[in-house]
Amino acid sequence: MKPPDGGGLDTDAAAPPTAPRSAAQLNAAQSIHRRLLLRLSLPLLLLSCLIAAGLYLFSVANANRAFDRALLGASLAISDRVVIEGDELLVDLPYVALEMLSATAEERVYYRVSDDAGNPVTGYEQLPEPELRPWLDSREDAEWFYDTEYLLQSVRVSVISRVALGGSEPIRFLVYVAETDNSRRALALRLLLVFGLGMALLAVIVMALVWYSLRRGLAPLDEFSRSLQRRTPEDLHPLDLPVPTELLPVEQAINQLLRRLSRNQLELKRFVEDASHQLRTPLAALKAQLSLADSEHAPAQVRHDLQQAQRTLDRSIRLSQQLLSHARAVDTGRLQRLDLDAMVAGVCREWVPEALKQHMDLGYQAPVQQVQIVGDELLLQEMLRNLIENAVLYGEPGMQINVELQPQDDGALLRVADTGTPIDGAQAERLFDRFYRPAGSGGSGSGLGLAIVRNIAQLHGGDAHLHVTEQGNHFEVRLGPDPTAMDRPLNSDAI
Repeated sequence: MKPPDGGGLDTDAAAPPTAPRSAAQLNAAQSIHRRLLLRLSLPLLLLSCLIAAGLYLFSVANANRAFDRALLGASLAISDRVVIEGDELLVDLPYVALEMLSATAEERVYYRVSDDAGNPVTGYEQLPEPELRPWLDSREDAEWFYDTEYLLQSVRVSVISRVALGGSEPIRFLVYVAETDNSRRALALRLLLVFGLGMALLAVIVMALVWYSLRRGLAPLDEFSRSLQRRTPEDLHPLDLPVPTELLPVEQAINQLLRRLSRNQLELKRFVEDASHQLRTPLAALKAQLSLADSEHAPAQVRHDLQQAQRTLDRSIRLSQQLLSHARAVDTGRLQRLDLDAMVAGVCREWVPEALKQHMDLGYQAPVQQVQIVGDELLLQEMLRNLIENAVLYGEPGMQINVELQPQDDGALLRVADTGTPIDGAQAERLFDRFYRPAGSGGSGSGLGLAIVRNIAQLHGGDAHLHVTEQGNHFEVRLGPDPTAMDRPLNSDAI
């Protein structure tokens, strides 16, 4: 069996270059610093508002209780001066208590004394009462407070129920004392300003500390960015920076990309060198053959020279396809979960007519269970085509070719076994070297087919080997479940 000759592979259209982002676009994009600052500031501001509101409500409630106690004190002072003369209630009003309430010019104080049925005895008879008046039904000493409006002003009213003694029988009475709430509202406004401004100042201080901490915490990211910007396009060495633990996945991903770019760059350079070297000879031969045909006069000789030129042209086209396939096999492209059984069966069906033409028996032994891996379908198809083409085009008539797929714990095993003449063991490993063709090899192959097979296998976390037995040659390719080994170096001769 002779060295392989791989099939061609269409290359993907080059993607248009990405336009550089403008300064306006960069400014519009949210940075990590800005995003963290925003996500920290909003909860902080909300918490500050809640704390300020809680302190404000607590302080206002305490202040109102102090004002209410003053109102209650005035009511009690008046109730102490209510007496019974005959069967009537008389009030000796203590003006000192009312003057204490109206100590400020902004406040107004109103009072009223009524019997337990609500009939006025003295004071402001029109002082409004709420719809629900539990004190009218009370038979015990008690106190109540309510808010209302009187003379177009908001007032707070204290009501107490007491019993006057001294007559033939005790009489229950009610004392109302009302005070405008100007002082209450002024105090509430002052408390609001104090707590609001205090929490705003505290929020500003905390935000400044958060901003400073974020700047210091993200400084390694800035240094990381500057290190990348300082690199030249030719510098594709892996990064080795003292980065925080959170940046290690980023550094590893960038290093993975740099290794792939370095490999692609090296392969592109090798491709240019190989193309210029390998195509020079057949193109020179083609030119010589065409010149010879042009100088001939005998039609038979001209036809012979043109046929020779045609074969040379075919070899050049085949070599170009192999070079492009080898350049394509330096990296995975469209990764997807693949059903290997269906893919292998499809490629085998493609080669059945050619195998029959060469009087060979091509068969496929399907696995008993489904075999799936993540990979590049085009590359894997190209790999299998090269293996089958190697057996079909360079085997002997009557030979059997068996393609077998087996599931493995760590991926899949693909075997292409033939019953042809065993290959010399000394040449078995060299067959995977680029452009290696043993002496005496026929055909128009370029010696790239198996190099492409091994490269594709390594890109998918596996490898390719040849096992020679007495029954023939077994080309085995192991594939990983997921091409996580993409960063493994290809075989040394491939790059």
